[in-house]
Amino acid sequence: MLTLTPPDAELISDVEKTLRSLWMPGDWFTLTPQVLMHYAWKAAICRSAFRYLNRTGDFRIIEIGTRAGYSLAAFRRGLAGRADSTAICFDAGIDQDSASCLLHFQNWVQSNRIPAWLVPVNTRYLGAMVATPTGPTRWTLPPCDFAHIDGEHTTHGALRDIGLVNQCPVVLVDDCDNPEVMAAVEQRARGYGNIRVQFVNDGLRTLGVISWDGPTSPKG
Repeated sequence: MLTLTPPDAELISDVEKTLRSLWMPGDWFTLTPQVLMHYAWKAAICRSAFRYLNRTGDFRIIEIGTRAGYSLAAFRRGLAGRADSTAICFDAGIDQDSASCLLHFQNWVQSNRIPAWLVPVNTRYLGAMVATPTGPTRWTLPPCDFAHIDGEHTTHGALRDIGLVNQCPVVLVDDCDNPEVMAAVEQRARGYGNIRVQFVNDGLRTLGVISWDGPTSPKG
């Protein structure tokens, strides 16, 4: 069973230092104490997932909705000294400030040689059927250990994004204080006896953590 351990003072301090060095100049989203705790909790959840899964070697992360890289930086801080990480980050680039945010993300990744890859695509196309020389096939995402969902904030969109990582043992869903996102998380868990959902109010938003207990992950 996944146990969520709150961020301690050391982790909060580490996350703050990391974010202050990364924060995009002029960002309308400012690093307030509430925002810091939001990301410190994300770091703590990633650390809890790593401990729960007892992985060795590389810890694989998928992000759907990445913006400027703040969440990924927090996840890496939570894993510091425990595991190396690789990440695939999807973003549709639909916000007004997406261009500057994604450029900031790319510059951070490249200048620090972080093993993360940005895929600028709307996730509604990731599950589509595509033609191949051997016939139609469905695009799928590679396996991962930990997924972060912060994409389309509708029930249908959030369900689609969660479904794209349905083989992932731990999925963190942001913005569950949004009723439509909350409904998607609850609907995803319904009907699967081995899925557990936990919610965390981090002082800024509500985070939903979907995990599964047992030797195999839920299908579908």
